[in-house]
Amino acid sequence: MIDSHAHLRDWCQSHKETIEHACRVCERQGIHGIFDMAANSDPPVITRDIFRLSVLKAEQYPSQVYHGVFLGLTYEPPQIEETARCVEEYSFDNAVNNGKRSFAAGLKLFAGTTFSGSSFKKLNVTETSQQRIVFETLSKIKYRGVVDVHCEKDFLMHTKLWNPKNPITHSYARPEESETTSIEEVAKIAHETGFDGRLHIVHITTPGSVEIVDNYRKLINISCAVTPWHLLLNNEMMNQPNGICLKVNPPVRSPKTREGLFNYFKRDLIDVLESDHAPHSYEEKTGGLGKDGKSQYFSGIPCLPWWQFLVDKLMRKGIKK
Repeated sequence: MIDSHAHLRDWCQSHKETIEHACRVCERQGIHGIFDMAANSDPPVITRDIFRLSVLKAEQYPSQVYHGVFLGLTYEPPQIEETARCVEEYSFDNAVNNGKRSFAAGLKLFAGTTFSGSSFKKLNVTETSQQRIVFETLSKIKYRGVVDVHCEKDFLMHTKLWNPKNPITHSYARPEESETTSIEEVAKIAHETGFDGRLHIVHITTPGSVEIVDNYRKLINISCAVTPWHLLLNNEMMNQPNGICLKVNPPVRSPKTREGLFNYFKRDLIDVLESDHAPHSYEEKTGGLGKDGKSQYFSGIPCLPWWQFLVDKLMRKGIKK
């Protein structure tokens, strides 16, 4: 069993989660490998040198759990080429042949504004022209690996609707069309540029998103994933006490949308169940002050410690293991 999407944050954000701790949890949960969205770490893993540091960090701790790293993409061709070559050089097969358990699993593209820190902003590949540069470059160098994409279209977001005192507004501020429009755009660009790798849409949340992916399967190598939270939770639950703790990106949706998504998962139209494991401190989730003196309401939910419980819950609702 592999968890293909987790956020492990060694170095400057190690109070949230570390490679060592996450691998120990995976061992208890029967998970044999974990893929680290390392672009979210601080510093972000966007170069070969920082990737090597991540590998060295992972190899410090004895574990039977394989640790795959997704390197973040910018829209700068030299950086795109460097990270793509890194994925090819540090493949899973090469790691195993050299007695290593940490490897480069693929590339991660943020097709929307996710980062606000000055050192992270280059990872916000929000414009159509920027995304086209990414896939044209990958096609030019014949990259055939995986590109994970977080799809949310900025100009369709309604950020003024977000009110932390009324947590359900998070789902109104990041509407369903923001996700579906972004998926359609990215898949279209991948097709038009002749991208020959695997386009993988992470944490899908709507039936419409599933339908877009399914329509493109005959044109490109495309897949999608869903989290237990988007299958089991709905935005009305955010009206309950501590509902702010259910804030994730993209958000949990309406009961009707959640039901439709669940039915598509039962029909095997979604390829992967992933955790999107993303712990934060309680203060970070509920409005504690950040370094800038402003209140923080971080998005993300820890998932790994409850993985088997959540899988069992899904199976009781009719999901096949």
